[in-house]
Amino acid sequence: MTYHSPLRAFLLLLIIYFTAMPAFAHENRYQALVLVTANTTLMDKLSPTQFRKLFLNLPIISTGQALRPLLNTSDSFLYEIFLQKVVYMSERNYARMLISRTFRNGHPRPEKFSAQAKLVKALISTPASVSFMWRNAAEKEQQLRIVQKLWEEQH
Repeated sequence: MTYHSPLRAFLLLLIIYFTAMPAFAHENRYQALVLVTANTTLMDKLSPTQFRKLFLNLPIISTGQALRPLLNTSDSFLYEIFLQKVVYMSERNYARMLISRTFRNGHPRPEKFSAQAKLVKALISTPASVSFMWRNAAEKEQQLRIVQKLWEEQH
């Protein structure tokens, strides 16, 4: 007859618990940059080239609507990731490109939002508007929907 102590069973449960924890937390550990729009806006996913063109002030049509980009500058790290990993430009070159395209095409530059609450209101009230934000922030906004993931932190 073998004897199993309650302490041994408790230690075994602790080992299993701490071994499984990373698997449960995996989805929330890494930041992701996502494309968002209002729940009422119908649009297809964009290719990386289409997304880049949209934020370089070139017209992009999705489901019969000209999309309107809104820049999210509420978080400096978010904006830096957008510039480096999505648009592939420095902030200085991106600003120059937008000014150049504005003079050439006559299209107004994308509106900048330094407060996320104002960005959300603009996304809801402006037809066919799109922007980018962290996935965890987008998931908390009931009136927005995530169209697609643009970038995810890799480890």
